[in-house]
Amino acid sequence: MYKRMKFICCDVLFRMACRAAAHTKNIIDLDFTRLQSHNEPDLLRKEIQGLIDKADAEGVYESILLGYGLCGNSTAGLVARGQPLVIPRAHDCCTLFLGSRANFKDKFGDRLSAQWSSHGYLERNHDYAGGTDINKSLGLDKDYAALVEQYGEDNAEYIWETLHPAYHVGKGERLYIDVAPFDCPGGSDEEDFHYKRYERAVIADMKTAAAPDALQSGSSSMPDASQTGATNPDAAHASDGFDPGIQRIGGSARLIDMLLDGEWGDDFLIVPPGMAIAAVYDMEQVVTSLRSGT
Repeated sequence: MYKRMKFICCDVLFRMACRAAAHTKNIIDLDFTRLQSHNEPDLLRKEIQGLIDKADAEGVYESILLGYGLCGNSTAGLVARGQPLVIPRAHDCCTLFLGSRANFKDKFGDRLSAQWSSHGYLERNHDYAGGTDINKSLGLDKDYAALVEQYGEDNAEYIWETLHPAYHVGKGERLYIDVAPFDCPGGSDEEDFHYKRYERAVIADMKTAAAPDALQSGSSSMPDASQTGATNPDAAHASDGFDPGIQRIGGSARLIDMLLDGEWGDDFLIVPPGMAIAAVYDMEQVVTSLRSGT
């Protein structure tokens, strides 16, 4: 017997969500929030709760499904009204792209700060390193010459190194999560276009991050993002000796498929009506439910 359910989801999971909704026997109505909304968790929590309450008021859904992890505590405090909430036990969307907590622990347990990307992150955010608005507020959109002009040489060097950490200049790990059928390792550029966009973006960013060395060695001008292609995944691909050093790791749409199919085992928290999601800061349980005070 099929169920009718509401799926409220970050649009970073758009392709996986739409594919799962098309394949499941259940009737799924979709609502999406924008990628990077978790940079302001209180606002995202308010937005998701509003969508939960709206779905609850419609009175046609058996359950309300959430396509999020804790996401910077954005989902902590969400309240189930008349229908239960179902949420994966995940810290963030990385686990959702990997398909399980076990895969997350295996791939990221000893490198939690590693940079990673995926087809959804590239598709929904033109700057693979972060959101455009956040970049502007932090000064990430400024080139090195502009920082020198505004802050002076010594301060500019410090700011540049802070805003462009080690992994941007080839000293750290970069991981790309492959999720079938959206990624095709070993395929042609056209078949594997998400990964190829990521590779081009990394190389372009490495060129920009190396630019201060060019200036300090006597270059009269600094290339800006428009010249190097930094933050643009579709920039022309020319490595010029830069090795992006990207490790491809296997992911899976398993959690999203199971969520929409109603197969809610240990990988999910079911929040009964009148209860709220609460964070558990571990690698196993991740989230639990508590009696709501509202």
